[in-house]
Amino acid sequence: MAARDRGCARCGRPPSWCEIHHVVPWESGGPTSIDNCAMLCRACHRLVHHGGWDVRLRDGLPEFRPPRWIDRGRRPRSRPPRAPVRVGAPATRSPSARMFADA
Repeated sequence: MAARDRGCARCGRPPSWCEIHHVVPWESGGPTSIDNCAMLCRACHRLVHHGGWDVRLRDGLPEFRPPRWIDRGRRPRSRPPRAPVRVGAPATRSPSARMFADA
């Protein structure tokens, strides 16, 4: 799941900050599988359970519908895709980090 969602599926916080959310609740018979779960940070997990947001998997990726008071049409929202991570590629540094490294 961490490989698919790469952190919170809603806001992008890192995987170490995340919990697993069951789309079909576990207590209602929802399986603990990649086809029924998404990674959410604690704040986004609370929004789904207590803030009126819905989550579903569409084409295998998490998608979120806001409550009507945010969007009357409840149009689905997804986190923008990230560039793929290349294993073994050198880490890139920000311009400011490069500037201070040269000092």
